[in-house]
Amino acid sequence: MSDSGSIEVWRQPDGFWRWRYRNPDGTDLLSNEGYGDRAAAVEAARTAYPAVGALHVHRPARGVPGWLKRLAAVAVMVWLGRKLLGGLRAISKLRKLLRVLSP
Repeated sequence: MSDSGSIEVWRQPDGFWRWRYRNPDGTDLLSNEGYGDRAAAVEAARTAYPAVGALHVHRPARGVPGWLKRLAAVAVMVWLGRKLLGGLRAISKLRKLLRVLSP
């Protein structure tokens, strides 16, 4: 193996970690399996390509994006508003019915 190229390690959406050897000539070789944690993927990549010095670990994004949190908050407020408004309408109808029925 040549000592040129690099290794990339990343976490897939399913939670497993994969690695890829990238040769400067454009050849990309993917790992043939997913790994349960980052350390296992790095170890497997280092075992497969011990002479490659460049190792890039892509860290997964943490948490939920801010825009998604704001969207969820707005959706909950709209839902609560509709539920409360529906309850107030029911109370108003009940009062009107009681006024009609009372002597």
